[in-house]
Amino acid sequence: MNNTVGYWKTHITCGSNDSELVKCSNTGWTYSNSCPSYKTNAVICHGEVKFDRSFRTSMGAIFVYDQGYGYQKLCGEDLTKATAQVFCRQLRFVSASPYQLGSDYKEMGNAAMKKVSYNCAGTESRLNECATVEASLTCTNSSPAATVICEQDLREVGDVRELNKGYGAVWVYDDQAIEWNLCADGFDDNVAKVVCRELGFGENGRRLPSTAYPYYTHAERNKTFNCSGSEKRLSECSSYTSSVCKTREVAAVACKNSSDSSDEGVTRISASHQVEVFYHGIWGSVCGAHWDDNAAKVVCGNTTFAKAATAFSMLPVWIFEVKCAGDEDSLTSCQITKDDPMFNCDYSQGAVAYCIDDSPGDKYEYSLTGDKNEYSLTGDKYEYSLTGGGSNYGYVQLTKNGEKGYAISLKSESMRNISEAACNSLGFHGGEPYDMPALVAKRWWDVSVNADFKEYPRLQPLNARAYYSGSQQKYISVFCFDKG
Repeated sequence: MNNTVGYWKTHITCGSNDSELVKCSNTGWTYSNSCPSYKTNAVICHGEVKFDRSFRTSMGAIFVYDQGYGYQKLCGEDLTKATAQVFCRQLRFVSASPYQLGSDYKEMGNAAMKKVSYNCAGTESRLNECATVEASLTCTNSSPAATVICEQDLREVGDVRELNKGYGAVWVYDDQAIEWNLCADGFDDNVAKVVCRELGFGENGRRLPSTAYPYYTHAERNKTFNCSGSEKRLSECSSYTSSVCKTREVAAVACKNSSDSSDEGVTRISASHQVEVFYHGIWGSVCGAHWDDNAAKVVCGNTTFAKAATAFSMLPVWIFEVKCAGDEDSLTSCQITKDDPMFNCDYSQGAVAYCIDDSPGDKYEYSLTGDKNEYSLTGDKYEYSLTGGGSNYGYVQLTKNGEKGYAISLKSESMRNISEAACNSLGFHGGEPYDMPALVAKRWWDVSVNADFKEYPRLQPLNARAYYSGSQQKYISVFCFDKG
């Protein structure tokens, strides 16, 4: 019993024709903060028909609900195409085919066989509108159940979260209920309007460049639709099927703009360091196949250090190739290839930029010392250095506010990962552990791998001040790879 909400009290009587509870005959609705009986009304709703397996939304055994017996299965021997069509229509699919799933298919639950079968004409909207006949005498509870495949026109973009944004690739079902990307051949703004209208996004649908989703090009449905733009569903448009998809590209739509819209060509870096660029009213990605450190420097702007990387992305791809010198004021000042069907990016890795800002309040200062080969990244009073070795190997030291100490990792992290992060922090391109003797040091710092930089790990100091110790310990020692 939830005591944080109120309760409505009434005596209510509903008839079979009442469509809403508040329209049923009642004695008036009284609001109360308490329920003396400590009991509330509850209902269990049963659909008239369903598939036996709730997770199979377009294929399975037909179950029909009976008030006295619960859900029952239909005799497979008696199922006709017309009856299958009505069943699927009732579940809001477009078309259907009877389907034999094989003798080894076991429907979910222990449903009994219904003693009647449906004899539909195929035009009915629900099974209970069809005529019924006695089920075949050979049908028993152990007989194969009636199974069906339903086909519908559209499916939301692979990830429902993308559909919620109002854009994405278009998927269709074939006559076996297999999902395919729709080929971009002939896909225009009129077809896009119908797609968005059918998916419930209103009247502002428009076509996106067919190059937006290059990583889907392996699975096109070679069907072309001709729409006037006024149709409610894609199935109402005329269509034809081709033997090949000439463009080898998939249809994509935008039903609404990004909520945080900006000017065309503007770039931003997400919390996960993904580089995003704004075109066609939507934030998209930059292909990672030709992404380098010079391009990362441009999007990072006025920062001391920038590193390019790639990561998996499901955003539409707007820019396929970038060539920057590194001193441009924006990505649009670089040589870029955008929306070019002759230059595709068959690559699901989007561009990533790791930016270390040299403004006050940033976290670290890294430097390489020992042979006057200076490399510094200024920030919040931290400095990294190598000692006891050479220009690219030795013990790792940290300095903050004049306190210098050796680096040690007290966490159970891989020393290979720690060494790579330490060398990256010093401006090298990775590194590996380098065995050096244990030392007795006056001060030391506990460090870890900074989880914010997955593709280009860096060190994270864990204590604000150096620890003091007079005991012998194994401190971090590394061999760093050359700077690129």
